[in-house]
Amino acid sequence: MMRYFSMFLDMAAQHPPPVAPDPRDEFAFLVAAGMTPAARHIAFEVALNPVETRRAASA
Repeated sequence: MMRYFSMFLDMAAQHPPPVAPDPRDEFAFLVAAGMTPAARHIAFEVALNPVETRRAASA
């Protein structure tokens, strides 16, 4: 049983699941670029909720 479990772990390590891009990575870049706190807050909200932000902007 342990042999099969270790084989499963080896296969999982060789084929990791696809990872979606994390919007917080873009936020970290904006913080490093020296944006003001208000601009960082807006950029973070847009990165987390792009669809809702577009709806609010078009209303």
